[in-house]
Amino acid sequence: MSEDIDTNTASGNPTATGQHSGDRIGIVTVTIDCADPRGLATFWTEALGYKITADYGGEFVLLGPASGEQAVGVGLQRVAEEKVTKNRVHLDFHTPDRAAEVARLVGLGATPLGEHAVPGLSWTTLTDPAGNEFCVGSTNG
Repeated sequence: MSEDIDTNTASGNPTATGQHSGDRIGIVTVTIDCADPRGLATFWTEALGYKITADYGGEFVLLGPASGEQAVGVGLQRVAEEKVTKNRVHLDFHTPDRAAEVARLVGLGATPLGEHAVPGLSWTTLTDPAGNEFCVGSTNG
């Protein structure tokens, strides 16, 4: 996949510039709808170790890795309607110590919804402070 990364951008980071080389589209940002993008940014910057990379008047806040590494950005977009049903798309995270990570996220304001397991994989479903679901999984239980 390294041949798809545009290293000729100013920063060498396609997520920082929104550019993608090649003939296919690439995931640059995952956007989460919410009522208060700046408020929700507090949770997600702490949860991911990201920083605010752009703030468009509080209507759209873009987050990216604080370390400058290449990673998918997270966008927080103001919407008028409240969340009503389960997300059709959600973020999945992986960690070697799921219990510790879930406890950390709950301490930041996440709410656990349930525990799940299939042979070889366990995960916890949580919501962020705005009610958006995400999962934290591990292969060791």
